[in-house]
Amino acid sequence: MEKTYTETDILGSIRKINHAIAKRSKLAVSKSGLTLPQLSVMQELLRKGPMTASELSNSVSISISTLTGVVSRLEAKKMVKKNQSKRDRRSVVIAITKKGEEKLDCLPPSGLEDALESLGSWDKEIFGPMVSKLASALETDGLAKNEDDDPMLVGTFDGDCGKVEIYRVDSLGSLEFFTTADGLARFIMDALHPYEDTFEDTLRGIDDAIGGDPRKGGFIVLAVQGKQVLGAVVMLETRMQGYIPDKCLLFVGVDQNNRSHGIGRKLIETAVKESRGDIYLHVEYANKGAQRLYERIGFVNRYAEMRYYRHSK
Repeated sequence: MEKTYTETDILGSIRKINHAIAKRSKLAVSKSGLTLPQLSVMQELLRKGPMTASELSNSVSISISTLTGVVSRLEAKKMVKKNQSKRDRRSVVIAITKKGEEKLDCLPPSGLEDALESLGSWDKEIFGPMVSKLASALETDGLAKNEDDDPMLVGTFDGDCGKVEIYRVDSLGSLEFFTTADGLARFIMDALHPYEDTFEDTLRGIDDAIGGDPRKGGFIVLAVQGKQVLGAVVMLETRMQGYIPDKCLLFVGVDQNNRSHGIGRKLIETAVKESRGDIYLHVEYANKGAQRLYERIGFVNRYAEMRYYRHSK
């Protein structure tokens, strides 16, 4: 008689698989001298080829902020390298190096590949879709659903370019109603030129604000017309209230074809209102237009910002 599998049987099997993978992963970590996130990143790059930080973050389920540190340490070990993307010259892709491939070749086999190979073709045809379906069900489980997944309409205004809607975004999921994290990073870089940061740093700022890391936080305000993003503000939590303002206005960018329509001012005023606290920002001395705009809104210049750079810039 064919066995009937209960929920307890299935969960028990999943735990056994998880235990076996964890045991072999621990062995690989001890043999390689690398951390598990570092190994995961290298294995994914070997499997899929060069990827942007955002693509790699999604693929290995590591936040952009964490991934930045992982990749930096792997770069120092010459296990991975960064190259300019052939698809988009403004983007940077991460690739595994020959040294990284050789390191992975020296690791003991995980055993999972052999176990899957032992399955017959019929078993694989059933097993593959079922595992994928279970993973999707877990990802979309009601417990994982967050109210922040819907962007919040916080205002509208009639500018010289027509009606513009202002949305507050608190998660990467809600950002995707309008654009991707990569897309917003490129938009901000274009809008801030020639005062833009690198693509990687811009993307990290977006992730720090709305990536879901409980140690960080913030929000994004978007100006949208139809489905087109016309402007954006990225606001970060500093978690240092009492020492410095508790909010940092990290990026303000308006599409170059829609300047002088009042969008930038409306975005900043909305971000100030949504912050409900003190705010600081950094602005280049050469960017006189931005300074005048901030002063009209109410920002004051009481302090000289001074920095010590350990390495010459």
